Amino acid sequence: MSPYFFRMKADIISNLNPVPDKSQNMHLIRSVLTTVLFLTFSATTVASEFLFDLSEGNHQQTATTAEQLTYGKWPVQLTDGIENRLETGKTLSLALPGNRYIDSKIQGSIAQAGLLRNKAADETRIATLEKGQGTVEIYLRKGKIAAMLVLDMENDKAYKAEFDLSGAGLLVEQDPDQFYCVRYPAVSPATQDAAPDIAETAPTPDLDTLKHLQSKPGVTNILYINYWGGSYTSPAWNDGNTINYTPFSQDADTASFSDKERHDMWLGWAEAAEDYAPFNINVTTDAALYAATPEKQRVQLIATTTCDWYKNCGAGGVAYVDVFGWGDTYGTGWVWNEWSSSLGMTLSHESGHQMGLSHDGNPDRTYEGGHGDWGPIMGGPFGKSYVQWSKGEYPGANEKEDDLAIIRDAIGEISDEAGDNPGSAMKLSLPVIEQKGVLRPEGLGKDIDVYSFYLPASATVNIRIGPPLGILGEKMGTSLSLKAQLISASGALITSLAPSSPPSSNILQETLPLASGHYDLVLEPLSYDPDWNTGFGEYGNGGYYSFTIEKQRGPDLVATSKTTARQLISAGQDITLVSTVANLGDAEAAGTTLRYFIAESPNVTQNNPEAPETQQVASLAPAASVEVTQSLSVSQNLSNGHHWIASCVDPVSGESQTGNNCSKGVEIVVASGTCDNAELIIDQQVFSSYHFLKSPTAITLTDSQVIKNGELYIESPDVQIGQEGTSFSVESGSIFSITSAVPDCP
Repeated sequence: MSPYFFRMKADIISNLNPVPDKSQNMHLIRSVLTTVLFLTFSATTVASEFLFDLSEGNHQQTATTAEQLTYGKWPVQLTDGIENRLETGKTLSLALPGNRYIDSKIQGSIAQAGLLRNKAADETRIATLEKGQGTVEIYLRKGKIAAMLVLDMENDKAYKAEFDLSGAGLLVEQDPDQFYCVRYPAVSPATQDAAPDIAETAPTPDLDTLKHLQSKPGVTNILYINYWGGSYTSPAWNDGNTINYTPFSQDADTASFSDKERHDMWLGWAEAAEDYAPFNINVTTDAALYAATPEKQRVQLIATTTCDWYKNCGAGGVAYVDVFGWGDTYGTGWVWNEWSSSLGMTLSHESGHQMGLSHDGNPDRTYEGGHGDWGPIMGGPFGKSYVQWSKGEYPGANEKEDDLAIIRDAIGEISDEAGDNPGSAMKLSLPVIEQKGVLRPEGLGKDIDVYSFYLPASATVNIRIGPPLGILGEKMGTSLSLKAQLISASGALITSLAPSSPPSSNILQETLPLASGHYDLVLEPLSYDPDWNTGFGEYGNGGYYSFTIEKQRGPDLVATSKTTARQLISAGQDITLVSTVANLGDAEAAGTTLRYFIAESPNVTQNNPEAPETQQVASLAPAASVEVTQSLSVSQNLSNGHHWIASCVDPVSGESQTGNNCSKGVEIVVASGTCDNAELIIDQQVFSSYHFLKSPTAITLTDSQVIKNGELYIESPDVQIGQEGTSFSVESGSIFSITSAVPDCP
């Protein structure tokens, strides 16, 4: 029998919910624990006796809310000298209400308080439950046990005890959500509203970019979103056993990421980054940055499909509460919601717990889903357009804590980047492209950002303003409902942006003729609907904005070549070139002509000889493009050797940038050669000039050589050189090239 940690005295186990009348109340509170447990450190028998009958008069009511009144309390007594026998590996037993006994094994310690952050402790010993998931924290102060916290995750129960110097204490049941997120809802395609398609303008980053996202490079506090798979070991999870977890995935393939997965991973990061925009923390996906950050300045969230180790597998996520700055033991949370309508919100929700936040609910639900287009982060706001921190202003709120103040106390906030009036405005030099800033929500102090710019002469100006996610076409998960005004030096309103929903509509995009002079751009948070029954107030309304102000450039035609590989042709053979013409300007480009030029070096310009073939290109709107395929009969006029050909589009009216009107040159090698669909076997050949060999089947070379100044180019999926008993040599000063390809032979 394991040594016991404490003995539990007889006391009531009662439901302290309010009851309709006094007689029912008397009946409920007379439920008593009839077994007295004398638990000592040595193996002993368990004796029992009836201790006392509880009357209404001796009931001690210390709770103040209806929720707290549902929890019971029991006097306990520590075993004498147990604080001296808490070495790592020791198994301790303790009794819990309801005649339950649990064994726990001490895994180690931390040199501070554990999850009871406000409890003074020199050291906390951490034990894991041997049957079922959970932990026992033992708080030591000056060599004595001062407190204990039991998290019985298997049964979603929590108990706290504080002890005096004699070892006497009171075991009080707690709300487990005070310490970890118990049952955060899971969202799947079967239960969520249909997730929107990826917006055409939204990014789908490549993997390298996705692995190095940072919201505030250089900021020392880190919230790391771990999408990448791996292994994790901590006494706080899985009873200290190692968890091998998959990378983030929305399907059965966990070895690679689809375009949608990469978009949704970026969007999850972007939503969390905006929720923490006013605060002194860098939201990142960079594993190396997390590893290099001191553990008391970091937390991580592992987004994975792996949850079979967790008792509540099927939940949307889980994290411990109020653990930022407390080290790695509890500083990792888990996210299993993977869809675009829930991923970013779950990342912010679970990290909100890590900062010290509790759930936002209502009398009927633990997780408030919100109303209209709004929802609270610490509820379950899945699919909402605006998702914000809250202080319980919505109808029926059961949690009034000040989310923003709690996060600020945990990690601090950033300074304001722009003044709040024209006299303190940040001065701009045009053009300004996608300048990002932060508007603090009213819960952190009213914020207005003012920028000013000067036009020395009248000009046509393009302006675009809005929340970054909205500008990119995303319709949910942003934090900022934005108002903007462009004002002249005389105070006249030039144009304005009124707040609206969804975020993709909260955008000002105009082309304006402006006279010379000074202008102020005024940005401020403003709810599109301040009625808390249908919208939201200003407490949590804040986040990122982005704006572009630039003089209109006019059309800008750019020619590029889709054909990039070296072309091997015989004299007289045609070549096919595929080009793209795009208008990268901000005004329509008139119809024009695409021409082709040939040079003896890679730098081809419109001053080089021109091919006879041309193509007409129709007018192109801004951002429009067209693909052009042209067969060119140029090789009959070219000698054997290396040449380069490029496509160039004629400039159009209003185009000021013409240096990009020509594509890069495509290399052409005119040579003697053979292209055969059958296998080519080349034996005893000397290649002394320009030559190519092509076969979609195979090529074998034996007893042959490429001598000085000779060039041999091979294209085939299967090439055998110098088989056993034969030779093949390449002299200095020659070129020998093999391309694994399937050529098209006539």
